[in-house]
Order: sequence, then structure tokens, then C-alpha cells
Amino acid sequence: MTDTSIHATRTSTLVIIGAVSGAFLTGLSLITPAAPVLVVGAAVVAIALVAAIDHPEIGLVLLVGAATLDHLGRLAEIGPLRLTIYQALVAYMLVVLGARVLKGRSRLSATPIDLPVALFLAIVVSSLFVARDVPVGVVSAISLISSAVVAYMVLVSADTPRRLSVVVLGTAAIGGVIGVFGIVERAEIYTLVGYVRAWGEGVRSTVTFADPNIMGSFQLTAAALALPLVLTLKEWRAKAAGLGLVLATVAGLLTTGSRGGIVGFAVALAVILVFSRIRFSTKVAMALAVIMIGTVWFAFLADPVWLERRVLNVTDDTSMLARVYMGTSALEMAGDYPRGVGIGNYPVHYPFYRDISVRFNLIESHTAYLTVLVETGIFGLLAFLGVLVAAFVAAAKAAWRARDVEVHALAVGAMAAMSGLAAQAFTYSLENSKFWWLSIGVGLACWAIVRRSEEDGATSRDMNGAIEA
Repeated sequence: MTDTSIHATRTSTLVIIGAVSGAFLTGLSLITPAAPVLVVGAAVVAIALVAAIDHPEIGLVLLVGAATLDHLGRLAEIGPLRLTIYQALVAYMLVVLGARVLKGRSRLSATPIDLPVALFLAIVVSSLFVARDVPVGVVSAISLISSAVVAYMVLVSADTPRRLSVVVLGTAAIGGVIGVFGIVERAEIYTLVGYVRAWGEGVRSTVTFADPNIMGSFQLTAAALALPLVLTLKEWRAKAAGLGLVLATVAGLLTTGSRGGIVGFAVALAVILVFSRIRFSTKVAMALAVIMIGTVWFAFLADPVWLERRVLNVTDDTSMLARVYMGTSALEMAGDYPRGVGIGNYPVHYPFYRDISVRFNLIESHTAYLTVLVETGIFGLLAFLGVLVAAFVAAAKAAWRARDVEVHALAVGAMAAMSGLAAQAFTYSLENSKFWWLSIGVGLACWAIVRRSEEDGATSRDMNGAIEA
């Protein structure tokens, strides 16, 4: 079978899996019984869990799907602790991957982010000693650690370009399905969990997510990771299917009305255009296509009230002004608590610093960097930034040194997703985002693949030299 046929088959299979998973999510959320859908969905999940033993990349795609369930995936609540399907799958995959590493079937390599991650998590845990609400802090720390571990799961699971491509295309398939549901929800045809209405601006899609901005972060991640890889596909049907998934994912992003997510995706596109190894004419065509699609969307499809209030008059927008006031409050808190208030304890202290112009139901800084600063102090913020910089540099090195087109595309996708999420993080608290850590993991996996390839090449040259001698 040729490489193009393998790519085509892989893409088609992932589209089918994504569609079945989407149907399963629909069945779970219906009030009326949907036994056939539930049975099929349960069968798909069971098969995937078994397959993950030999093909951990499949388990990783399933884990991404569980993460997109958000609040729908809650199994039980014990005080502030929420047990979710995602956490159960994390535990399962840790057992599977641990067994694979012990048996020598997978490798856990040292990476450039190990030290900053260890430092950041140590600061997070130590911040519990100054937390006013310790139980909430413990839950927040567990949530952050369960997100950070995703990066290392990708590193261990996707140790070859093929496996990493499955993870990226599987994520795109999930993003495409959610994008379609987002379009349907935005049109007020059907909703899974209820409509979220912005005053005077119609519906903002959430699909399975608790917040449209969180949905926007996932759609951004899925599209940015997949687009460079899809552009490298040679077989036209595989490329058409991949582009269809990306377009559906981006359409879902637009239906959220998340300005941070949209701007973040624009940043991701810029990274892709600069670093992708595609013909210059293709880059020009992509840029023109984005401009045309953006023009059509803003002129004919975007909600006119949203466009006027949230974009054209952004300096007078109450939501944007509230973010400014919340940012000012966060800086005041950081000044009073230079060592931090404790992980997860931002909402505990914020009411004493709230600006009277900010709604009472807004209890976050809406900026990831300020949240980390307030909760873990300046050293926590520096460690967090160290993780982001080290991860991006590792992905950039992989993109620069990769000889394989597929690995290069995967590395560029990781760079794009990390950059886009870093931009969105200025407008929303994404420090716990599983999708941010997923992007970091893809970049690390590319770095490890390139490094092993170079080491194998050096070993081969040494052996040839020894033979000739």
C-alpha cells in the first residue's frame, strides 16, 4: 500500500470514528431514551480502550474526546472534587503507558521542559500552604497536574510520525464534529445542553462545553494542529477530507463568538504561513482565501450587533472594559500577595478587590498569566512562562531539523497551536487547559522523534566507519 493510500485510509477512518463519537455524545445528552446510540457508542469506546493497549495513540484520541465533554463528562461530585470520564481515562492510560514503558514497548525520554514543569508544579503544590481555601486548592492542583500529564502521555504514546498523525487527525475529526454541532446550535436548530445567549447578540455555541471561550480554545487547537499536516497530503481525496474537517472546526470556532479564540487562530495561521514548507504560491493562495472568507463572514454571516459592539466599538465594549478592570484588580492582589494566594484561590480573594463596574458573577481575571501570578506568585509565573518558552523552542528546533515532511508539518502545527493559545490566554484563563498541554505534547513528541532519528543516523555512520576501517 502506498503512503498516499495509507493517509487516505487513515483520514477516512478517523472521520468515521469522529462521526460515531459525535452521535454517541448526542445520545448521552438526550432526555428521551436512545438505547441503540448508547450501545453503539459504548461498543466504540470499549473497542478503543482495548485497542489502546497496542495502539496508545487511539487511547489518546479517546482522551481528547473525553476532555471535550467538559461538564457533561462528570461522573460524581464530592464537595469541590468532581470525578469525570476524562480523569478515569487518564488513570487508565497511565496504567497502559506505564506497562508499555516497563516492558520496553514505549520510551519516556527526558525533554527540555522537564525542569520548568517540575519547578512550576512544585510551586503550585507549595502554594497550598498559603491557601485560604485548601480543599479548593487541592482540587485545582489535581486538575492542573491532570492537564500537564497530557503532554507526557503524547510523548510516550506518539513515538512515531504515524502515531502522532493519528492523534492530530483524530483531534481534527472531533473538532469537525463539534464544529457541525456548533453551526446547528448557532442556527437554533438543535442544542445538546441548552442555548447560551449573549444579550442582543443571539446564540454563542458551546455544544458540550461549559463556556464558549473554552470551546473556542479547543477548536483553535484542533484546526491549528491539523492544517499543516493536511496541506502535506498528496492524495486529493485525503486532502479534501482533511480540509473539510479543518473548515468545519474553524466554522465551529466562529460560532462561539470568542474574540480571543478568533484572534488566536489568526496568530496560529500566521505561524503556519511563515514556517510551513509549502510552495510560496500556496501560501499566497491561503492568505487570500483567509481574507476572502473573513470578509464574507464579517460582511454577511457575523451577527451585526456582535460586530458593532464587540469588534468595531471594542474600546467601549463592557466585556473588554471589564477585563481591564479585572486585570487591574489582579495586579493589586499580586502586589498585596507577592508569594501568591494559593492555587485555585483567586475567586476567594477577588471579591475584596472587585471593581464596582464588573458583574458579580465574574470571579476570574480572564487572563491566564495574571491568574498564575496572583495564585502562585512571581516565581510561579516565571516557571509557567519557562514551560511555554521551552516547549515552543523544542517544537521550533524539531521543525528546523526535521527531514521528514510529516514530522515538520506536525511540529509547525504544534508551534501554531501553542502560539494561538498563548494569544487567547490574554483574554481567558487557560492555564489549566488540557488542549494547551496537548499542543505542548505534540511539539515534544516531534522533538523526540527528530532527536532519535539523528541519533540513529549518527550510530549508523559510526558503524559504517568502523566497517570501512
